[in-house]
Amino acid sequence: KTETGKIKVVWNAGGDETIVNFFQGDKPLPYYEDALLEDLREYLIQEFNLPNAGEYYNEGGGEISLVHDTRILMVYDEFAYGEDYDQEADELEEMEEFSIPINLPAQNLLDQLNVSSIDFNGSTSFLVREEDEFEIYSQTLNYRKSKEKVKDIHEYIKKQMLTKISPPYIAKEIGYAGIIKEDEIVIEELYKIKYNIDKNKKREKLFLFEIDGIF
Repeated sequence: KTETGKIKVVWNAGGDETIVNFFQGDKPLPYYEDALLEDLREYLIQEFNLPNAGEYYNEGGGEISLVHDTRILMVYDEFAYGEDYDQEADELEEMEEFSIPINLPAQNLLDQLNVSSIDFNGSTSFLVREEDEFEIYSQTLNYRKSKEKVKDIHEYIKKQMLTKISPPYIAKEIGYAGIIKEDEIVIEELYKIKYNIDKNKKREKLFLFEIDGIF
């Protein structure tokens, strides 16, 4: 039994791993140090059918509490999705190389690094939340000093890439890679992955156990 009577659980499962973490407030509760938490972890993996392999994912979690001293209640969010391998014929999967005009932050970054070109790649997913990744490859780049320039370059490229894909963007991920040159930005790779959303639950309630003094 915890001091607050509540346990927070967060999971991120799929893509060859099943991560399930427990917390009391902000304090981690390592399941491998507590047999009851380890059993609870295994129970949740089975109850929510959390994946650990392949291109299927489940992100979620919630709060577990004791109700009326006899029942364990979990209030949770759950978002499960997998790649759609039956994509429509007109869906963009990949595109030949093309270029877009260079913007001022990209020109300034080339000048700052004293180089004529620089490679980049990035991705944007529209799943549980909108998430971005973007990286510029340079051993001499000081990210702290160049943070705003890199952000502006990324936002510019991302905006250009989204014009190539018809909205709505939900359940999609786009990726892009290329090279920034002195007079243009060349997109060498552009792809889109479409997902099927199997579960999208918010603040659902589930009674896990009827108990007699377990916690």
